[in-house]
Amino acid sequence: MGLCRDHEGSILLVRTSTISAVQLFWDEIKAALMACRMAEDAQWLSVYFEGDALNACSAIIQNGKDVEGFLVADCKVCHDILSLHPNWNLTWVPRKRNCLAHKIAKWAVQTRRSGSIAAADIPPFILNCDWLYKPP
Repeated sequence: MGLCRDHEGSILLVRTSTISAVQLFWDEIKAALMACRMAEDAQWLSVYFEGDALNACSAIIQNGKDVEGFLVADCKVCHDILSLHPNWNLTWVPRKRNCLAHKIAKWAVQTRRSGSIAAADIPPFILNCDWLYKPP
């Protein structure tokens, strides 16, 4: 699932896809790759990618080092895309700060939504979840 927001937190793009994976790590790398492609399609000059799976973020930043199998290629593609754009950064954030992405992904699975989703189609209780979290 890819969620793109502007510097004020407003949703710009939401895209989901059905990924049949057996491990969360693979899902996270595929989601990062989808987000990179979304940003490329939109031709954005400055992008901050946030992921809450530390192992996936590290694997991409380290160009697939210590990753085995077909995931290496996906990590390298993501790393290469990020390298082509000096103002694009991938950082790890705690899961609490990624609430909206997880809520939208869960809702998309439950409602069998796939592809581009308009923010207006997402229920308000999901869109407001980020504001419910109060930092420590």
